Amino acid sequence: MRRLHLVFVGLLGACFALGASFIAPTTVVRAAEPTKYAVVFQDGSRTTPYESTAVSVGQFLAERGIHVAPGDEVVPALAAPLSNGATIIYRRAIQVTFLNGASVETVATTADDVGSFLSMQRVKIGKFDKVFPSLGTALHNGSRVRLFHIIAWDRKVLLPVRAGTIHRLDTHMRVGARKLVALGSAGERRVDYRYFKFPNGIVRRVTLASTTLRQAHPRIVLDGVGDIGAFSNFTTRSIGNMQLRAVHAISMVATAYTPWCAGCSGITATGERAGHGIVAVDPRVIPLGTKLYIPGYGYAVAGDTGGAIVGHRIDLGFDSQRAAMEFGRRKIVVFAIKG
Repeated sequence: MRRLHLVFVGLLGACFALGASFIAPTTVVRAAEPTKYAVVFQDGSRTTPYESTAVSVGQFLAERGIHVAPGDEVVPALAAPLSNGATIIYRRAIQVTFLNGASVETVATTADDVGSFLSMQRVKIGKFDKVFPSLGTALHNGSRVRLFHIIAWDRKVLLPVRAGTIHRLDTHMRVGARKLVALGSAGERRVDYRYFKFPNGIVRRVTLASTTLRQAHPRIVLDGVGDIGAFSNFTTRSIGNMQLRAVHAISMVATAYTPWCAGCSGITATGERAGHGIVAVDPRVIPLGTKLYIPGYGYAVAGDTGGAIVGHRIDLGFDSQRAAMEFGRRKIVVFAIKG
């Protein structure tokens, strides 16, 4: 019996030894530390370095308490993973009112100036379109940008050119006689116009160029002045070279005056200084302001009136009493002229 007991005890000990070899050792598992990323954050004009454990750009912005609104600019994209050394750019959008022709809309944009804004809106600016304010103007919240679309087109027009009539004095013809010596002919010119149509419907025209295609030739008329003593100081040749454009000739009785005559103020009815070149007329016959040529006196302007100057009377201004006395009183032919 004792021998059997010893064998049982031995077997039991062996079993305990064998079981002990199957018991695994105990292991403790710890949670991994989150990865930190060193990034640079640009928020408008501010640049700040940060360390963040965010896994994406969107999460990083959320950590900063930034809510990305429509129109805001984020680089890289919100879903982009964060990486060590990355630069994150965030720009808040501003509200700009855009008036494009007849349409009006409020646009959220990160553009710095008007030109960038229109480019971001993919707006094409025509050659003659107008933008207010100018393209380089900086934008701020609440700015207004206005675009006027202007339609332009060119047109060429052929126009007649008339040279008019040239009157020449002729001492070999009686006073009042008239002779046509050249019929004249019309010319032609081409005018290049550019038309602009504005949004309000108004159309304006500007002249780009004017080209003479055919030269015009004036009509030439000889006006007789007769054998008048007032022409004694002029040769026929010198009169012809004056190239006066006479409207008509009037036979008148002329007298002379000076600014210092009795009852004279030295200032004419039209406010001019009296003297040579200013003559007094009856405005019913010769309107005030008419340019005149008086043989033996020269060029003059009808610039004064007088109580005794009625009908076909004319009073010629002189700068000296002697010159006025020498002229005296005489019959003359007065030519109303142009040019």
